[in-house]
Amino acid sequence: MALTRARAIVGEPSLLLEIDRSLERILIRPHGSIKLISDARDMRDLIRKQHPGTNFWDLKHRPGGMVDIDFIAQCLTLRHADQHPAILRRDAVAMLEALSDEGLIQRVRADKLCRAQILWRNLQQLMRLLVPGDTDDSRWREHTKRRLALAGDCPDFSTLTDLVREMAEGAASEFREIFAIDETSRE
Repeated sequence: MALTRARAIVGEPSLLLEIDRSLERILIRPHGSIKLISDARDMRDLIRKQHPGTNFWDLKHRPGGMVDIDFIAQCLTLRHADQHPAILRRDAVAMLEALSDEGLIQRVRADKLCRAQILWRNLQQLMRLLVPGDTDDSRWREHTKRRLALAGDCPDFSTLTDLVREMAEGAASEFREIFAIDETSRE
């Protein structure tokens, strides 16, 4: 899955081209869907043990956060790249859009995940600048909350909080469905 994002950035043009071609050959090999999904689910479980994402503002690791959306995009790309090499992209949003363009994921589903991923990125970047390391929003200044609400195109912080909750729940639901996770059987 990491290779879906890999790219050479420095070197002779011929070497960069050869690296890109090698990566593409690897990525378009058929990957067993069941094993791919199972391995990705296991990898996500390992990450969740190390980074449980229990804080509301942990937009990267929380259920339905950036990691879940990355896993969806990367797994679906690997699952279908052998038959649809045009879907190969290095960014989750671009992957999801390409998957949708090829009819491999419903447009409404891709749009929902793309909107969430873009919001997570925008908020995460601002939070790194405005509240580095402090995920307790009760200690954030009102100016910070207003700025974050604006980044989410929300009239106020309360609306942003509701939007984050709704989008995370939606993305987490997509993750569970795509990875066939039955929450009642999990610890």
